[in-house]
Amino acid sequence: MQVGVQTTTRASGGELAQMPVRDRARVQSISKRAEREDYPASPLIALRPQRYSVQLNDQLTVLQQADGYLSRLEKALLNQRHALLNSGQQGEGGAVLGELLAKRIPLSAGRVDRQLQPVLQGEAQVTFDAPELAALLEADGGPISLMFSVESGRGRRLAAVSLTDPADALNPAMQIKNALQRTGVMPRYGAGRWTFTAGEADWPQLQRSFTVTDAKGEQARRFTLHANPAPAEALAAALATGQRDGLQSMVQGVLSQVGEQRQLLASAQEKARQRMDVMARFPEAQSAERASAALGQTLAWACHHYDTLVQAVSGQANLPALTVQNLLG
Repeated sequence: MQVGVQTTTRASGGELAQMPVRDRARVQSISKRAEREDYPASPLIALRPQRYSVQLNDQLTVLQQADGYLSRLEKALLNQRHALLNSGQQGEGGAVLGELLAKRIPLSAGRVDRQLQPVLQGEAQVTFDAPELAALLEADGGPISLMFSVESGRGRRLAAVSLTDPADALNPAMQIKNALQRTGVMPRYGAGRWTFTAGEADWPQLQRSFTVTDAKGEQARRFTLHANPAPAEALAAALATGQRDGLQSMVQGVLSQVGEQRQLLASAQEKARQRMDVMARFPEAQSAERASAALGQTLAWACHHYDTLVQAVSGQANLPALTVQNLLG
Protein backbone atom coordinates (compact mmCIF):
# COMPACT_ATOMS: atom_id res chain seq x y z
CA MET A 1 0.00 0.00 0.00
CA GLN A 2 1.31 3.45 -0.92
CA VAL A 3 0.01 6.83 0.10
CA GLY A 4 1.18 10.13 -1.32
CA VAL A 5 0.30 13.49 0.22
CA GLN A 6 1.47 16.97 -0.63
CA THR A 7 0.80 19.77 1.81
CA THR A 8 1.38 23.46 1.40
CA THR A 9 0.36 26.68 3.01
CA ARG A 10 0.81 28.80 -0.09
CA ALA A 11 -2.06 29.14 -2.14
CA SER A 12 9.96 26.54 -52.59
CA GLY A 13 9.95 29.44 -54.13
CA GLY A 14 6.77 28.88 -56.12
CA GLU A 15 4.83 31.99 -57.19
CA LEU A 16 1.10 32.38 -57.70
CA ALA A 17 -0.03 33.13 -61.19
CA GLN A 18 -1.20 36.68 -61.90
CA MET A 19 -4.94 36.96 -62.49
CA PRO A 20 -6.96 39.92 -63.80
CA VAL A 21 -8.49 42.14 -61.19
CA ARG A 22 -12.02 43.28 -61.82
CA ASP A 23 -12.68 44.74 -58.44
CA ARG A 24 -10.38 45.18 -55.46
CA ALA A 25 -11.88 44.11 -52.18
CA ARG A 26 -11.23 46.05 -49.05
CA VAL A 27 -8.88 44.39 -46.65
CA GLN A 28 -10.69 43.61 -43.46
CA SER A 29 -8.76 44.15 -40.25
CA ILE A 30 -8.17 41.15 -38.07
CA SER A 31 -10.71 40.69 -35.30
CA LYS A 32 -9.92 41.81 -31.78
CA ARG A 33 -10.24 38.23 -30.60
CA ALA A 34 -7.49 37.10 -32.97
CA GLU A 35 -5.27 39.95 -31.78
CA ARG A 36 -5.53 38.64 -28.24
CA GLU A 37 -4.48 35.12 -29.19
CA ASP A 38 -1.00 33.99 -28.22
CA TYR A 39 1.31 32.98 -31.01
CA PRO A 40 1.53 30.26 -32.16
CA ALA A 41 -2.21 29.83 -32.25
CA SER A 42 -1.97 26.06 -32.59
CA PRO A 43 0.35 23.67 -30.73
CA LEU A 44 0.60 21.66 -33.95
CA ILE A 45 1.97 24.53 -35.99
CA ALA A 46 5.44 22.93 -36.13
CA LEU A 47 3.95 19.82 -37.77
CA ARG A 48 2.68 21.77 -40.75
CA PRO A 49 4.76 22.65 -43.83
CA GLN A 50 5.10 26.33 -43.02
CA ARG A 51 8.00 28.75 -43.47
CA TYR A 52 9.54 27.96 -40.09
CA SER A 53 9.01 25.77 -37.07
CA VAL A 54 8.27 27.33 -33.70
CA GLN A 55 9.68 24.26 -31.99
CA LEU A 56 12.91 24.58 -33.96
CA ASN A 57 13.10 28.24 -33.03
CA ASP A 58 12.72 27.35 -29.34
CA GLN A 59 15.48 24.75 -29.66
CA LEU A 60 17.77 27.28 -31.31
CA THR A 61 17.06 29.76 -28.51
CA VAL A 62 18.02 27.19 -25.88
CA LEU A 63 21.23 26.40 -27.77
CA GLN A 64 22.11 30.08 -27.96
CA GLN A 65 21.46 30.63 -24.24
CA ALA A 66 23.75 27.76 -23.27
CA ASP A 67 26.45 28.71 -25.77
CA GLY A 68 26.31 32.38 -24.77
CA TYR A 69 27.10 31.55 -21.15
CA LEU A 70 29.80 29.01 -22.02
CA SER A 71 31.39 31.54 -24.38
CA ARG A 72 31.70 34.12 -21.59
CA LEU A 73 33.00 31.45 -19.22
CA GLU A 74 35.57 30.27 -21.75
CA LYS A 75 36.87 33.81 -22.21
CA ALA A 76 37.18 34.29 -18.44
CA LEU A 77 38.99 30.95 -18.10
CA LEU A 78 41.45 31.93 -20.83
CA ASN A 79 42.15 35.24 -19.10
CA GLN A 80 42.65 33.49 -15.77
CA ARG A 81 45.02 30.94 -17.29
CA HIS A 82 47.03 33.75 -18.89
CA ALA A 83 47.26 35.59 -15.54
CA LEU A 84 48.40 32.45 -13.72
CA LEU A 85 51.07 31.71 -16.33
CA ASN A 86 52.44 35.26 -16.21
CA SER A 87 52.31 36.17 -12.53
CA GLY A 88 51.01 33.17 -10.65
CA GLN A 89 48.27 35.38 -9.18
CA GLN A 90 44.53 35.41 -9.77
CA GLY A 91 44.35 39.10 -10.56
CA GLU A 92 41.08 40.80 -11.48
CA GLY A 93 40.19 37.92 -13.75
CA GLY A 94 39.71 35.67 -10.73
CA ALA A 95 36.84 37.80 -9.44
CA VAL A 96 35.17 37.85 -12.87
CA LEU A 97 35.52 34.08 -13.22
CA GLY A 98 34.21 33.49 -9.71
CA GLU A 99 31.14 35.64 -10.40
CA LEU A 100 30.39 33.79 -13.63
CA LEU A 101 30.56 30.45 -11.82
CA ALA A 102 28.45 31.68 -8.90
CA LYS A 103 25.74 33.15 -11.17
CA ARG A 104 25.64 30.25 -13.62
CA ILE A 105 21.89 29.61 -13.30
CA PRO A 106 20.59 33.16 -14.00
CA LEU A 107 23.27 33.94 -16.60
CA SER A 108 22.56 30.76 -18.56
CA ALA A 109 18.78 30.88 -18.00
CA GLY A 110 19.12 27.48 -16.35
CA ARG A 111 20.48 25.93 -19.55
CA VAL A 112 23.87 24.88 -18.12
CA ASP A 113 24.02 22.47 -15.18
CA ARG A 114 26.55 22.23 -12.36
CA GLN A 115 28.71 19.91 -14.48
CA LEU A 116 28.83 22.69 -17.13
CA GLN A 117 26.86 20.57 -19.56
CA PRO A 118 24.09 22.13 -21.69
CA VAL A 119 20.50 21.37 -20.66
CA LEU A 120 18.61 21.30 -23.96
CA GLN A 121 15.43 19.70 -22.63
CA GLY A 122 13.74 19.76 -19.26
CA GLU A 123 15.45 21.14 -16.18
CA ALA A 124 18.99 20.82 -14.84
CA GLN A 125 19.47 17.78 -12.61
CA VAL A 126 21.77 16.95 -9.72
CA THR A 127 23.07 13.38 -9.44
CA PHE A 128 23.85 12.26 -5.89
CA ASP A 129 24.61 9.23 -3.75
CA ALA A 130 22.55 8.19 -0.74
CA PRO A 131 23.94 5.03 0.91
CA GLU A 132 20.98 4.65 3.27
CA LEU A 133 18.44 4.88 0.45
CA ALA A 134 20.44 2.43 -1.65
CA ALA A 135 20.49 -0.03 1.24
CA LEU A 136 16.73 0.40 1.68
CA LEU A 137 16.13 -0.43 -1.99
CA GLU A 138 18.35 -3.52 -1.80
CA ALA A 139 16.99 -4.82 1.52
CA ASP A 140 15.19 -8.16 1.59
CA GLY A 141 14.26 -7.97 5.24
CA GLY A 142 11.08 -7.74 7.22
CA PRO A 143 8.04 -5.46 6.98
CA ILE A 144 8.54 -1.88 5.86
CA SER A 145 6.43 1.06 6.96
CA LEU A 146 8.08 4.37 6.14
CA MET A 147 7.24 7.94 5.32
CA PHE A 148 9.54 10.19 3.25
CA SER A 149 9.41 13.92 3.87
CA VAL A 150 10.97 16.87 2.03
CA GLU A 151 10.44 20.61 2.42
CA SER A 152 8.91 22.22 -0.66
CA GLY A 153 8.53 25.98 -0.57
CA ARG A 154 6.50 26.75 2.55
CA GLY A 155 5.03 23.26 2.73
CA ARG A 156 6.25 19.67 2.67
CA ARG A 157 6.07 16.73 0.29
CA LEU A 158 5.06 13.50 1.99
CA ALA A 159 5.05 9.99 0.55
CA ALA A 160 4.52 6.74 2.44
CA VAL A 161 5.12 3.09 1.61
CA SER A 162 3.89 0.15 3.67
CA LEU A 163 4.86 -3.47 2.95
CA THR A 164 3.64 -5.90 5.60
CA ASP A 165 5.45 -8.79 3.91
CA PRO A 166 8.06 -7.71 1.32
CA ALA A 167 8.58 -11.34 0.28
CA ASP A 168 4.99 -11.55 -0.94
CA ALA A 169 4.97 -8.09 -2.55
CA LEU A 170 5.03 -7.96 -6.32
CA ASN A 171 8.05 -5.63 -6.48
CA PRO A 172 9.07 -4.00 -3.18
CA ALA A 173 11.88 -1.94 -4.74
CA MET A 174 9.50 -0.50 -7.34
CA GLN A 175 7.03 0.58 -4.68
CA ILE A 176 9.79 2.32 -2.73
CA LYS A 177 10.98 4.00 -5.95
CA ASN A 178 7.47 5.29 -6.65
CA ALA A 179 7.26 6.76 -3.17
CA LEU A 180 10.64 8.47 -3.57
CA GLN A 181 9.63 9.91 -6.92
CA ARG A 182 6.70 11.67 -5.29
CA THR A 183 9.21 13.57 -3.15
CA GLY A 184 11.27 14.59 -6.19
CA VAL A 185 13.95 11.88 -5.88
CA MET A 186 14.50 9.73 -8.99
CA PRO A 187 16.32 6.45 -8.23
CA ARG A 188 18.30 4.75 -11.02
CA TYR A 189 20.15 1.46 -11.04
CA GLY A 190 23.17 0.97 -13.26
CA ALA A 191 26.67 -0.48 -13.20
CA GLY A 192 25.77 -2.50 -10.13
CA ARG A 193 24.81 0.44 -7.89
CA TRP A 194 21.97 2.84 -7.10
CA THR A 195 22.25 6.53 -7.91
CA PHE A 196 19.69 9.28 -7.48
CA THR A 197 18.79 12.49 -9.29
CA ALA A 198 16.75 15.55 -8.37
CA GLY A 199 16.01 18.90 -9.93
CA GLU A 200 18.79 21.41 -9.32
CA ALA A 201 16.26 24.00 -8.18
CA ASP A 202 15.02 21.58 -5.49
CA TRP A 203 18.44 20.25 -4.48
CA PRO A 204 19.27 22.71 -1.65
CA GLN A 205 16.01 22.02 0.19
CA LEU A 206 16.20 18.31 -0.55
CA GLN A 207 19.72 17.98 0.83
CA ARG A 208 18.81 19.98 3.92
CA SER A 209 15.40 18.54 4.79
CA PHE A 210 15.08 14.98 3.47
CA THR A 211 13.95 12.78 6.37
CA VAL A 212 12.55 9.30 6.82
CA THR A 213 10.15 8.38 9.64
CA ASP A 214 7.94 5.46 10.49
CA ALA A 215 4.31 5.44 9.38
CA LYS A 216 3.29 7.36 12.50
CA GLY A 217 5.75 10.17 11.78
CA GLU A 218 8.03 9.18 14.64
CA GLN A 219 11.67 8.11 14.87
CA ALA A 220 12.80 10.58 12.25
CA ARG A 221 16.11 9.91 10.54
CA ARG A 222 18.04 12.39 8.41
CA PHE A 223 19.67 10.61 5.46
CA THR A 224 22.97 11.89 4.08
CA LEU A 225 22.91 12.94 0.42
CA HIS A 226 26.21 13.54 -1.40
CA ALA A 227 26.15 15.30 -4.78
CA ASN A 228 28.61 14.05 -7.37
CA PRO A 229 31.76 16.21 -7.56
CA ALA A 230 31.61 19.14 -9.98
CA PRO A 231 34.97 20.55 -11.19
CA ALA A 232 33.44 23.99 -11.67
CA GLU A 233 32.32 24.14 -8.02
CA ALA A 234 35.78 23.05 -6.87
CA LEU A 235 37.28 25.83 -8.99
CA ALA A 236 34.87 28.39 -7.58
CA ALA A 237 35.77 27.36 -4.03
CA ALA A 238 39.50 27.62 -4.82
CA LEU A 239 39.04 31.12 -6.25
CA ALA A 240 37.01 32.22 -3.24
CA THR A 241 39.62 31.03 -0.73
CA GLY A 242 42.62 32.27 -2.70
CA GLN A 243 44.02 28.77 -3.11
CA ARG A 244 47.09 28.55 -5.36
CA ASP A 245 48.03 24.88 -5.27
CA GLY A 246 46.58 23.11 -8.27
CA LEU A 247 44.61 26.18 -9.39
CA GLN A 248 46.15 26.24 -12.85
CA SER A 249 45.36 22.57 -13.46
CA MET A 250 41.75 23.13 -12.34
CA VAL A 251 41.39 26.09 -14.71
CA GLN A 252 42.82 24.03 -17.56
CA GLY A 253 40.52 21.10 -16.81
CA VAL A 254 37.37 23.24 -16.77
CA LEU A 255 38.55 25.09 -19.89
CA SER A 256 38.95 21.81 -21.79
CA GLN A 257 35.47 20.70 -20.71
CA VAL A 258 33.88 23.98 -21.79
CA GLY A 259 35.62 23.78 -25.16
CA GLU A 260 34.24 20.29 -25.78
CA GLN A 261 30.70 21.34 -24.87
CA ARG A 262 30.88 24.38 -27.16
CA GLN A 263 31.91 22.16 -30.07
CA LEU A 264 28.88 19.95 -29.49
CA LEU A 265 26.63 23.02 -29.28
CA ALA A 266 28.05 24.44 -32.53
CA SER A 267 27.24 21.18 -34.30
CA ALA A 268 23.70 21.15 -32.89
CA GLN A 269 23.15 24.80 -33.88
CA GLU A 270 24.26 24.13 -37.44
CA LYS A 271 21.86 21.18 -37.73
CA ALA A 272 18.99 23.33 -36.45
CA ARG A 273 19.80 26.11 -38.93
CA GLN A 274 19.94 23.62 -41.79
CA ARG A 275 16.52 22.28 -40.87
CA MET A 276 15.10 25.80 -40.75
CA ASP A 277 16.64 26.65 -44.13
CA VAL A 278 15.08 23.54 -45.68
CA MET A 279 11.66 24.71 -44.48
CA ALA A 280 11.98 28.11 -46.17
CA ARG A 281 9.31 28.70 -48.83
CA PHE A 282 10.92 31.51 -50.76
CA PRO A 283 14.63 31.57 -51.70
CA GLU A 284 14.52 35.31 -52.43
CA ALA A 285 12.68 38.18 -50.80
CA GLN A 286 11.44 39.46 -54.18
CA SER A 287 9.86 36.09 -54.89
CA ALA A 288 7.92 36.23 -51.64
CA GLU A 289 6.75 39.81 -52.35
CA ARG A 290 5.55 38.90 -55.84
CA ALA A 291 3.73 35.83 -54.53
CA SER A 292 2.06 37.92 -51.82
CA ALA A 293 0.95 40.55 -54.34
CA ALA A 294 -0.43 37.87 -56.64
CA LEU A 295 -2.31 36.30 -53.74
CA GLY A 296 -3.90 39.63 -52.88
CA GLN A 297 -5.04 40.14 -56.47
CA THR A 298 -6.43 36.60 -56.58
CA LEU A 299 -8.46 37.12 -53.42
CA ALA A 300 -9.81 40.42 -54.73
CA TRP A 301 -10.83 38.77 -58.01
CA ALA A 302 -12.39 35.83 -56.11
CA CYS A 303 -14.95 38.16 -54.54
CA HIS A 304 -16.87 37.96 -57.80
CA HIS A 305 -16.35 34.21 -58.30
CA TYR A 306 -18.23 32.32 -55.66
CA ASP A 307 -16.69 28.87 -56.26
CA THR A 308 -13.13 30.14 -55.87
CA LEU A 309 -14.05 32.15 -52.78
CA VAL A 310 -15.68 29.12 -51.15
CA GLN A 311 -12.49 27.11 -51.66
CA ALA A 312 -10.37 29.85 -50.08
CA VAL A 313 -12.69 30.28 -47.11
CA SER A 314 -12.89 26.52 -46.56
CA GLY A 315 -9.11 26.31 -46.51
CA GLN A 316 -8.80 29.17 -44.04
CA ALA A 317 -11.50 27.71 -41.80
CA ASN A 318 -9.11 24.99 -40.69
CA LEU A 319 -6.53 27.49 -39.46
CA PRO A 320 -6.79 30.01 -36.62
CA ALA A 321 -6.97 33.61 -37.80
CA LEU A 322 -3.66 34.59 -36.23
CA THR A 323 -1.86 31.76 -38.04
CA VAL A 324 -3.24 32.98 -41.36
CA GLN A 325 -2.13 36.52 -40.55
CA ASN A 326 1.42 35.45 -39.80
CA LEU A 327 1.64 33.41 -42.99
CA LEU A 328 0.23 36.13 -45.26
CA GLY A 329 1.72 39.16 -43.52
